[in-house]
Amino acid sequence: MFVLLVLMTLTVANSQVNDCMSRYLEPTGATCVGTPTACVNSKCTFSAARWTYLCCRSSTTVTQPVCPATMTPLLGSVITCRPSNPSTGCPAYYSCVQSSVAGTYMCCGGATTGVTTVPPTTT
Repeated sequence: MFVLLVLMTLTVANSQVNDCMSRYLEPTGATCVGTPTACVNSKCTFSAARWTYLCCRSSTTVTQPVCPATMTPLLGSVITCRPSNPSTGCPAYYSCVQSSVAGTYMCCGGATTGVTTVPPTTT
């Protein structure tokens, strides 16, 4: 629940959001309430703007930034941040780093931020 709240807060803080809650996604026109498999070539995304689930795909007009090699985006999404503004910071184990798009910073985790994989315990 906390992670969802953080994700929504960081996403809504981005002034260029749409129904898919990201300028890097666009709605396909389909909804996916209760049927996430209804999205073809897209993913079922919660829209705080519409308070429902929509099928969203990568934008055809905006280049989606990616994390540097060996790093992964926060919750698999583009969560932008500003290194000069702590209020748009990233949660623990993630850093605000330069993405593949010049001037765009995003929350990424990986070897340089201390994120590690914990092996499962066996009983």
